Amino acid sequence: MAADAPPETTTVRVAKGPAICIAPQYVAEDLLRAEGFTDVRYIEAPPGDNVMLSRDEIDFGLSYAANVVLDLDRGMPLVAVAGVTIGCFELFGNDRVQSITELRGKASVCRPSAH
Repeated sequence: MAADAPPETTTVRVAKGPAICIAPQYVAEDLLRAEGFTDVRYIEAPPGDNVMLSRDEIDFGLSYAANVVLDLDRGMPLVAVAGVTIGCFELFGNDRVQSITELRGKASVCRPSAH
C-alpha cells in the first residue's frame, strides 16, 4: 500500500442489514481502512436491494447475481465488482412436501434470515 496513492475519497458507505449473509461486509471494514478509507459508514438497507446503490445512497452492497443482472437489464447504473457466495438459503417445508422434486411449480417466499 505504501507505493499506492491514497484513494480519491476517504469515505465509503456500505449497506447494513439483518442477515448473517452480509458478514463479509463487516469484516471488510478493517481492509477498507487499510486501503485509506478513514470514514467507513454502514447504512441501513434492505437485503439485496440495488435501488439505494443506483440512487448513490450507498457505495457497496451485496446482492444475488440474478438481481444484479435483472437490474442492469432495467437500466440501473450499477457496477458489479465481485461475486460472493452468500449461503443463506433455508428451505422450510411441511408434511405436504416430501422431496425436492415436489417443489416444482410451487411459489416461493423469500424473507431475510432472522439470524
